[in-house]
Amino acid sequence: MKEIICKKCGEKNDYGYVRCEQCGAKLNYDESYVAKSEEDNQVESTFDTFDSFFVNITVSEAEEIIKKSNLGLSFTISGESIIELSPEKRCIVLMVEKYFRMVDNYVAGTIIIDNVEGKTRIQVLTAGGGTGMLGTDLWGREDKFRDQIESVFEKYC
Repeated sequence: MKEIICKKCGEKNDYGYVRCEQCGAKLNYDESYVAKSEEDNQVESTFDTFDSFFVNITVSEAEEIIKKSNLGLSFTISGESIIELSPEKRCIVLMVEKYFRMVDNYVAGTIIIDNVEGKTRIQVLTAGGGTGMLGTDLWGREDKFRDQIESVFEKYC
């Protein structure tokens, strides 16, 4: 099993956690490093463009949690797709968006919830929020939206 190394304290964590078990810092899979295995202790860089983590609830429970979450009045689910691979394995894709009044812009997101590998994995991708020069996200709304979605599942990790 792969492990992620916390950039703040150097502690190894199981791959899939959102926060470090030792210091509680948010694990950033974009820039952190993953040890290949406990035996060889080699380190490889990860370059995922999304946050992926595991939770100890079912796919259906995770779907209900996000639908009932309190992410603000401007949070909407604009699309949903359910893929049934078998009675035990399924994947749900939710297209979401949120309006940020301060920067007068929408941020879009995709939440993928699946249990294909036998445990429930959640992947969060966000885009938008660009109001600055060349459409860049100067206010960090894209990251904030992703963090808000992830925080809904913190107690289930």
